[in-house]
Amino acid sequence: MRTPHCSLIHIQITNLVIAIQYPAIFNIDRLKIDQVYAVYTQYSEKHQFKRENPMRNHRYDYLTASEQAYRVIRDMILEMELLPHQPLSEQMLADKLEMSRTPVREAVARLTTERLIDNASRRQLMVAPIRVALFETAYYVRRTLEADLAQLAAKNTISELDQLSLETCLNEQEIAARNNNSEMFYNSDERMHQLICECAGKPMVWGIILDSKFHMDRIRKLILKNRTTVLTELIDEHRQIVHAVLVGNAPAAKDAMLAHIAHVFPDLDVIQKQFPEYFAH
Repeated sequence: MRTPHCSLIHIQITNLVIAIQYPAIFNIDRLKIDQVYAVYTQYSEKHQFKRENPMRNHRYDYLTASEQAYRVIRDMILEMELLPHQPLSEQMLADKLEMSRTPVREAVARLTTERLIDNASRRQLMVAPIRVALFETAYYVRRTLEADLAQLAAKNTISELDQLSLETCLNEQEIAARNNNSEMFYNSDERMHQLICECAGKPMVWGIILDSKFHMDRIRKLILKNRTTVLTELIDEHRQIVHAVLVGNAPAAKDAMLAHIAHVFPDLDVIQKQFPEYFAH
C-alpha cells in the first residue's frame, strides 16, 4: 500500500476532517471546522520558520550545506522576502544564513542558472525581476503535463485512501480561505496537484513539474497574498477537477485542469498593474 506523502499537520487535519464527516465513529455530536484551523495555527506557531536564521528549520537538517543554502535562498525569493531587483552579495547571504561563503556561492550559481538571481559579476548580484516570458514557459510545461495527468488519473481506479486525501485537500483549502491563510492554501493546493500525479500512476512527474514552475510560483504567491477573493474561485476549480477524476470523466478532468491553470492570466494582469516595480521592463 502506498504511504501518503503528508506532514504531521496534514495527518492532524485529515483526522479532524474524518471526524467532521463521520462523527458517529468518534461518538461526538459535532466538531466545528474552526477546530481544524486551530490545530493548524497551533502547529504553525510551534514550528514557525526561524526568520532570524532560516537554516535552523528542521526541514533542511538532512541536506548538504549547499542544498540547504539553495533551498532557503530560493524560498526567500519565492516568498518575496528578497524582493525583485534587491541587491545581494554572497557575504550578506552567508551572514544571514550563518554559513560559510562556499555553499552560498554554489547556491547562487544554481539560482543564477535558474534565472532567479541576476549576476552581472560576483560583486553585482541582485534578485531577478519577474520575467513574464519565463512565467509563460512554466505555464506551458504545467498545462501540457497536468492536463494529461488529470485525464490519466480519471481513467484509473482511485483508491479510498487517495479519494480521502483529495477530499481532505479541498477541505483544507476551505479552511484556509475562511481564514485568509494564503500559505496554508498554497501548501494544500500543491498537495492536491501532487496527488493527481500519483493517481495517474506518474508520481515522478511531479518532480519535473516542481523544477519547472519557479517563475510561475513567484506570481502565484503574489496573487494568493494580495487577492484573497481568488481563493474561493480556485476552490471551485479544484472541486471540478477532483469530481471529474473521482467519477472517471477523463475529458472533463482534462478540460477542468486546462481552465484552472489558465486562470492565472487575468490575475497576472492585475498583479502587474499593482506591482510594476517587481517586473522586468
